Amino acid sequence: MGQAVLAGHLLECAGQVTGGCYADPGYKEVPDRDRLGFPLLEVSEDGSFIVTKVEGSGGLVCVDTCKEQTICEIHAPKAYMTPDATRSLAIDKHGKALGMALLEMEI
Repeated sequence: MGQAVLAGHLLECAGQVTGGCYADPGYKEVPDRDRLGFPLLEVSEDGSFIVTKVEGSGGLVCVDTCKEQTICEIHAPKAYMTPDATRSLAIDKHGKALGMALLEMEI
C-alpha cells in the first residue's frame, strides 16, 4: 500500500511529473513543454514501478522530475497523509530512506 500511495501521488501530478514544474529555462531544459505528456506507470507484482510517458509526447521523465514531484505538496515527510493512508517519506542527511513505510491505512 505504501508504494501505491507514492505511485498515486505521482500520477495525480499529471504533467508536473513530466517536467511541468521542473522546467527552468537555461538551467533545466524540458523539451516540447507545450505538449507535455501525461505520466504512465509500469507496475510490477512486488509494487515497484517505473514512471514513463507516451512515446513522442513532450516533456521529460527522469529521476529528478520524479523527486521534485514526490516532495511537492508533502507538508510532513514523516507522515504524508492521503485519503487512503499515511506514509513516511523521511530520509536521513545522506538521502537514505528512513522507513518508507505505511504508517496507517483507512479501510
